[in-house]
Amino acid sequence: MMADTSNPPLVVDRKARMKIPFVDLDLRDPGERIFDFEDVVIPFTPERARQEASRCIHCPDPAACVGACPAHNDIPKAMGLIEQGRFLEAAQVYHQTSTLPEICGRVCPHEQLCQGACPRNKREEPVLTGALEAFVLDYEREHQPFQIPVGEQTGKKVAVIGAGPAGWAVAEKLVGFGHKITIFDSKPAPGGLLVYGIPNFKLPKDVVWKKWNDLKKAGVAFVGNTYIGKDKTVDDLFAEGFDAVFLGVGSGIDAKMEKTPGTDLPGVYESTDFLIRGNVEPKYLPLEIDEPLKVGRHVVVIGGGDTASDCLRTALRMGAGEV
Repeated sequence: MMADTSNPPLVVDRKARMKIPFVDLDLRDPGERIFDFEDVVIPFTPERARQEASRCIHCPDPAACVGACPAHNDIPKAMGLIEQGRFLEAAQVYHQTSTLPEICGRVCPHEQLCQGACPRNKREEPVLTGALEAFVLDYEREHQPFQIPVGEQTGKKVAVIGAGPAGWAVAEKLVGFGHKITIFDSKPAPGGLLVYGIPNFKLPKDVVWKKWNDLKKAGVAFVGNTYIGKDKTVDDLFAEGFDAVFLGVGSGIDAKMEKTPGTDLPGVYESTDFLIRGNVEPKYLPLEIDEPLKVGRHVVVIGGGDTASDCLRTALRMGAGEV
């Protein structure tokens, strides 16, 4: 039975809420986390989550945070439920519009999306909507795990090419319609970017594996180490009896520097290669890049975006003295 997620009866005094002080996320000590790949962020406690959610001023519709969210999550409704301690109902709000809320709550660029659109930015810091999303999904996982709805079987088979976020989202939607789903990927393990791109200190892999287990319970099958276009073709899939094929192979292509001398020298890595070797468990490494990553004392990272940041943080954790 789905929780009642009707609009909670809140009395909103926006002026009073604007006076509630901002308290930033708690992070593990740098001197500790530099030696491991565990999550950097210390999760909210229920009390801390309720306090943070109470900072939401519940803007009139259309709320800026909802408009800035690509999934259009009803964030104000979720904030109201969290403020009241109705965490399971808040989790249901996210499930209504998102297939991967436990992951989006951790890795979406909130500062550019929902949090970036929060009117509180005009005076101080926004409501920490991303961390609150992650909190309620973790709470749900612990207390009343979400089960992916499975529809009445249609007898139709769909091949999903690419086991990353797009493939997982499509698989979850299609099993809800009763179709049989098989996901193919060139890598040994499912997850795509979630496993072979985002470091564990930003997205703990136990979160990823638990979500994949939800998909398996819903009947989604996985075929790894299979490169569609080389090992078999799309036509082969139709010949095997699939009624439809979804292509969700992702980008997976690094920015090239072919004209820069020395890029082919030992110790020079493209970012994806570096992050896979540095963060993925050996048993999940593709055969072509299963050699251990060698990081010296001095490392140079070319670039200044999120991926570059992931690389420098990985290098430090692997023993680099200067990056």
